[in-house]
Amino acid sequence: MAPSKQITPKPKTPKKQQQLAPAKKVRAPRKQPPAPAKKVRAPRKQPPAMKANQQQLSPGPDIISDLSDCILIHILSFMDAQEAVQTCILSKRWINVWKKLHTLTLLDYSELSGKLFEHFVFKFLSLRDDQTDIHSILLHPPFLRKECNKLVYHILKYAFSHHVQHLLINFICFKPNCFSFSSSTLKSLELTSDHLISGVISIFPNSLNFPALTTLSLSYFTFFSNEDGCAEPFSTFNMLNTLIIHHCQVLHKRHLCISNAKLENLSITMCYYMISRTYFEIELYAPSL
Repeated sequence: MAPSKQITPKPKTPKKQQQLAPAKKVRAPRKQPPAPAKKVRAPRKQPPAMKANQQQLSPGPDIISDLSDCILIHILSFMDAQEAVQTCILSKRWINVWKKLHTLTLLDYSELSGKLFEHFVFKFLSLRDDQTDIHSILLHPPFLRKECNKLVYHILKYAFSHHVQHLLINFICFKPNCFSFSSSTLKSLELTSDHLISGVISIFPNSLNFPALTTLSLSYFTFFSNEDGCAEPFSTFNMLNTLIIHHCQVLHKRHLCISNAKLENLSITMCYYMISRTYFEIELYAPSL
């Protein structure tokens, strides 16, 4: 038999130890100090009277907008046209209220002078309710330009076509052609012409056709006499009841004739420094005065 081989065991080699990466140093988060507690003041106790006032001032229903159109229009009649138009932004209820105004106050402000004021007036009259008659107009265009007569003419044409009853106009440069209209509804007419600013005398026309006129007030006008030397500017006003003449004069110092059977009130005012320059005689026939 063959001799058996002796098997010698191999020596075990030690396993290489795995090298571990060094651990990263992680800083612990700093502890933040706690936020200071907010001081909350306890609400003060209000007296009962103050609570009641606050309840009254709290927004409630819009009582004014619930009023009828006639009352709202009456409120707007105390404003000038520009302020009345601005109320259209209050609410939908007010958008068209100003269009039915029957009292028109057209005043020229410094921020709406010249062309801007003229553009506003033309736009205002074009958007106004054409079916609503005009009761009264207060017009004061202080700017001195040729466009003023054009604007006044347009306003008067619109007013007479809408049966105006009362007119109050302050002129700086009066032109008689502005009154080339007739009206059977006009009852009151008040005109002021400031010729001291314009330097041009304003002659009051003798041929006005206002048969229903009962009140006439004129300031700083000049009356033109006829061939017989007598000025008769009021002869066509048969219904005239009140006549006011303030600082007026007769051209060439002639006579002023006032003849009216229904005239009850007459007022003539002259400045003491104008008497020597504007002296004229008056022929008066007024049995009802």
